[in-house]
Amino acid sequence: LLLGTVGQDTGTGVPRFTFGVPELFQGLQFVSLAVGLFGVAEILRNLEGDITRSVMVQKVKNLWLSKDDFRREIMNYIGALAIDGKKFVYNTNERLQKALELKQFEDQKDSIKLTSLVSNVIDKSAQEKIDVVKHRLIKEHGYCDICSTDVLNFVASIFARGDVA
Repeated sequence: LLLGTVGQDTGTGVPRFTFGVPELFQGLQFVSLAVGLFGVAEILRNLEGDITRSVMVQKVKNLWLSKDDFRREIMNYIGALAIDGKKFVYNTNERLQKALELKQFEDQKDSIKLTSLVSNVIDKSAQEKIDVVKHRLIKEHGYCDICSTDVLNFVASIFARGDVA
């Protein structure tokens, strides 16, 4: 009750318990009083006891969307634009543009690595192993030379991306 009397009296206009502080003329805010009253009480209660508390530490993960979630969100966005009769332009959103360009660069980077891996191998023993696999693909499975190279590029891209379980 005493805290409720702080401020300017509505009947007479006389300041009560303001101590010359203009911010107290309107009185004390209820939320501030409640937080202060219960917060201080909680602090004092926690200080008085010898309570042993355990701390749980876990690694935070999955804060960002997974690749599949991101793809679904993009498809939903493009679908919503199509319903509104608008055209999807990837460079209208700076973050999306950067993500798509990085993805495209990584895909190209993998292709560049794979091309050099399959066709321009410097290590002679690695080239011999690749040639054996290509020969088996051609002789035992009916692939042509170009198709066997494409299959090896595809398999190498899976390994390069780390999609192997």
